[in-house]
Amino acid sequence: MTSVARSADRLPTRAGRPLRSERDWKPYTGPVPILVYHALGNTPVGAPFPGLYVSRPAFRAEMAWLHRQGYTGVTLDQVERAWYNHGRLPAKPIVISFDNGYPAQATFAPQVLSQYGWVGVLFDITLHHIRPSLVRNVIAHGWEVDSHSATHPDLTTLSGPALSFQVAGSRRFLQRTFGVPSNNFCYPSSRYNAATIAAVRAAGYVGAVTENAGYATRDQPYTLDRFEIEGGQGVAGLAADLAER
Repeated sequence: MTSVARSADRLPTRAGRPLRSERDWKPYTGPVPILVYHALGNTPVGAPFPGLYVSRPAFRAEMAWLHRQGYTGVTLDQVERAWYNHGRLPAKPIVISFDNGYPAQATFAPQVLSQYGWVGVLFDITLHHIRPSLVRNVIAHGWEVDSHSATHPDLTTLSGPALSFQVAGSRRFLQRTFGVPSNNFCYPSSRYNAATIAAVRAAGYVGAVTENAGYATRDQPYTLDRFEIEGGQGVAGLAADLAER
């Protein structure tokens, strides 16, 4: 048994009874699309990275389109349980993730996803994280909360205790503060190298995500691809991303 499989064996089960729809889920070890959103809302005047803002109407439209196409929003934990520990997934699983920890990600996004019975994944910057009550709100909605490092530095410039603080320390913070396993890591700005990956593995993470476009696959657990959804691309851009498979 691989180290990833052993780690996935410790993944928590979903609290409470499974949803009725989950009874139809089946074993699956194939590719899974992961979306990543940043800020949800109108783009402020002079914003340095305007593409990171997806309007609320656009987000609603994109989630509605996914629902019409038969997708089901799941957590990365659920995907990894299916990949490595004989878990089950819906017919068309998709992971909807959110980077950095902005208030709208913890208030508006859960309202939208819950309309479809979906869950998401919040990657939190732990030393600059949103209010604990907001983090607990997404946890109450069944979301997964994972680490996006402590301060969002370029991890490829760090080593030793500084790197461990960002990777392992941020995971310990989430575990102790919110009682979540935090089994996955998000590389800040998608910057990583061999030393960074080694630190992620040593910290006990099951997987780690990038912003490299493509479907995530079970054979690359520490460099999982994601589709970055930007403002202005709309449903047509989302559909084009998912058609890349």
